[in-house]
Amino acid sequence: KAKETEKAKEEEKAEEKSEEKEEVADAKAPAGMDYREYVQKRDAVEKAIAEDPTILKRSSKVMALYEKLHRVAADIRARDSDGGGDKKGKKAKKKEPLPTAVHERLKDAEVYEKTAKTVKDLHELVVK
Repeated sequence: KAKETEKAKEEEKAEEKSEEKEEVADAKAPAGMDYREYVQKRDAVEKAIAEDPTILKRSSKVMALYEKLHRVAADIRARDSDGGGDKKGKKAKKKEPLPTAVHERLKDAEVYEKTAKTVKDLHELVVK
């Protein structure tokens, strides 16, 4: 019986490690940037374009990427939801919406996930 209990504990530990590995894999940074690096690059791009908006007219690639960045971010922020759905649009079982601050942070995270590559590409083109 002691062996069975010990074996069950080992199996439980192995399962926990497997779950931890899944969480780490899910948390991989988009475009190889963590959130802080993303914000720094995004802010640097915004600053460079604010200081010289003619950058947008000089390069159609920069213009397209910049427009994509802002369209994606605006679409995510404009979604009228209470944060109660999952990624597939299914409603969660909870009846109460998420607190506003939580909902806004989740939107920030989604914008990061969906625009990290665009920000990285823009940064390479715009920031000297």
